[in-house]
Amino acid sequence: MQAQPTDAETSSDLAERCDLCVIGAGIAGLNALFVAAEHLPRDTQVVVIDTNPEAGGMWSSTESDVRLYQPHRLFTVGNMRWHLARPADYRATGAEVRRHLQNCFRDLGRRLRIVGRFGHRAEHVSEPRDGGPAEVLYRDLATGRVRRLLADRVIRASGHDIPRPEPLPLSSRDVRSLTPQDLGSLPPGVPVYVIGGGRVGLDCVLALARNGSAGPVVLINGAGTSFPTREQSFPGWILRWWRGEPASTLYRRAAMRFDGDNAKSALAALAKSRTIHLPGRHAGYSFAPLSKTALRSVQAGLSDLLNEHLIDVEDTDRGPEMVFRSGTRRWVERGAVVVNCTGEARDRTASRDPVLSPGGQVLTLNTRSMVHVLSGVSAWVLTHLFLSGRLAGTPLWSVDADALRRVGAAWFTMTAITVSLHNMIVARQALNPSAMRTLGMDADRYYPVPRRILHRLRGRRLAPAIIDHCRHTMERVQCRTGARCGPIDGPNDGPNDGPVDGPIDGPSKGSSTERGRDRFDTPLPGHLAGQRSGVVPCSAQDGI
Repeated sequence: MQAQPTDAETSSDLAERCDLCVIGAGIAGLNALFVAAEHLPRDTQVVVIDTNPEAGGMWSSTESDVRLYQPHRLFTVGNMRWHLARPADYRATGAEVRRHLQNCFRDLGRRLRIVGRFGHRAEHVSEPRDGGPAEVLYRDLATGRVRRLLADRVIRASGHDIPRPEPLPLSSRDVRSLTPQDLGSLPPGVPVYVIGGGRVGLDCVLALARNGSAGPVVLINGAGTSFPTREQSFPGWILRWWRGEPASTLYRRAAMRFDGDNAKSALAALAKSRTIHLPGRHAGYSFAPLSKTALRSVQAGLSDLLNEHLIDVEDTDRGPEMVFRSGTRRWVERGAVVVNCTGEARDRTASRDPVLSPGGQVLTLNTRSMVHVLSGVSAWVLTHLFLSGRLAGTPLWSVDADALRRVGAAWFTMTAITVSLHNMIVARQALNPSAMRTLGMDADRYYPVPRRILHRLRGRRLAPAIIDHCRHTMERVQCRTGARCGPIDGPNDGPNDGPVDGPIDGPSKGSSTERGRDRFDTPLPGHLAGQRSGVVPCSAQDGI
């Protein structure tokens, strides 16, 4: 969050008043709205604030030919149906996703009195101590005017908050630095260097291959990425009766292998069983499935593949040269294009506010306090518990995903799987079955009901042991990395002194913080004076 606007910036108009304010209208914010429509009366006044010109979040500005990674029915708002006559395993285009999310927003407007403040940015959220309404200050991005809103409850639903990529700031004047959105302006035959081997990078290579006008395409693949095999994750609509494996079963096995110390070996075991990747290194992991056909198309569209990390492109007497982290260099053609596809690898700016504010009026959903790897699922679960007044008493855990990304890909991936598995088990115990049936983003729904029931019964029998294992593992992760992992209503749910940056080479101590604020978004001071009861303390005896 940005600093609080000054009095001179704030409009002198009377404050608006509403029952609920939802900040963000992407997949997280829309799922929060869906749940609000389930809990609140039809005459409830809701204000939605979003920087985009319309509902849809990142999809409101995504290229029309970009496709979903999962079958379209698994990417929705609550259990709202798609108005799309396509097979169940169809991957919708960006234009179709955008249209679906906007349809969902309009339909929710018939169930609640929604006022959309699009083209506005929320800049300050506070919760007074006297028990009055929470205050939201938000800015009109067109005029700069700041308005004041008083709300009984606030849901900050930034989700993963993935910004549009920016061109890489390269030193060379002899190459062009672009983003995937700029590919339509490429002149024919120009050499292209794609930076980033995640799904954004591979999609960029596929788009260039479809276009056919670019010159040689080189992928700078970094540490490499493994992808779940689409044929295993989402087999054909008929084949799903006997092939593939529900995601909950796959990730339950992965989480039970992870003990909080063995992130790399646990990820390697996961990658070995159900993933595909480009040749060479593949230290990273993406939750976005990739088909074997798409992988072959990527390989066919590349003239070269480098497992390197780009630092810069510099002009030399011999022409532009790429400078890599390893110290090696590579000559680049004058006029070549460098496309930034690093996506989620970039640093985030989300605040470290707790999931539930001290006064219980503000719910915060972001990657600094992640409860599920899918932001839409996080919003659905947390909003149900928030609006029913049961969130503070439900033993959900959250992790600082941004901090874990900085520690390493294996630590982020395995901890994200662990916290997601833990919280879905807890949510099923806390919510009634009729509510769970409206969670349309549950990937297990792709499979026939008989198979889902069988897998669910096995999971229910193992639930106590899984919960205990996941909690011990997350406590150990905090001990090893310094990244916050703990109950959403415990002393670990909020700011801490931050994780170690870079790989873990030795012992690192956990941290926790004291609760209490004058204003909700005022940062807490770092504090290491005590661990939560039950958290495994780090010491020299740990031998790590």
